[in-house]
Amino acid sequence: MPKRSPGLPSDDHVNRRFGERLRACRERAGKSQSDVGTALGVSFQQIQKYENGSTSISLNRIFDFADNVGISMSSLFEGLDPRAFQAAAAGGFAEEGQAALTDDADDMRLVAGQYSKQKVRLIGAFNRVADAKARVTLIEMAEALAARDDDQAA
Repeated sequence: MPKRSPGLPSDDHVNRRFGERLRACRERAGKSQSDVGTALGVSFQQIQKYENGSTSISLNRIFDFADNVGISMSSLFEGLDPRAFQAAAAGGFAEEGQAALTDDADDMRLVAGQYSKQKVRLIGAFNRVADAKARVTLIEMAEALAARDDDQAA
């Protein structure tokens, strides 16, 4: 297998980041690992391996995955920039564990860790709100709640 250029992430690091993207897209579509595994003809354990980055996923499966969760195949690769991986490996993110991937629908960063499923649900619901004024109201409400919590913590 050819060696990677200096400064580029390892294969495992790329698989892990791509797996985070797969998981976020699957969860946003409201599908379980079993649902996707059945549709792709693999076990839910295999989907787990793709999502945690321990196994690479073939291009054929990526195509089938994208079709199953209702997104374009290219959107899965959006934001997979080697320079972003270098920044992640060097600790260049403000938040520990933040993925180097963006949601192409609204450029929101997908963040791994505590509450990540809730964040994905919130972003998915927000993206479905068609009324621009309602979206602004939701943002203002979230900011007001966060400010209240900041005041209580102080």
